[in-house]
Amino acid sequence: MAVNAWIRWYQASVDIQAKLPRLATWLEHVSILSTYHYLHFVEGIRSMANRRFMRSHGELVVPFSGRKGGNR
Repeated sequence: MAVNAWIRWYQASVDIQAKLPRLATWLEHVSILSTYHYLHFVEGIRSMANRRFMRSHGELVVPFSGRKGGNR
């Protein structure tokens, strides 16, 4: 149920961070960290979160080969 809720929220472009406390409460978790701990391992969610991040903040990600300072 929790995984399907997250997938629906990602597909609807819902603010996941705003919804997570409600989901954690419904699941009777002590904190949202307990809920996040097992949900972030689901491949479909990870992929959708990555795409959302790249759309919003992808310009901040610099490929390693493009960094100054050589091969660290």
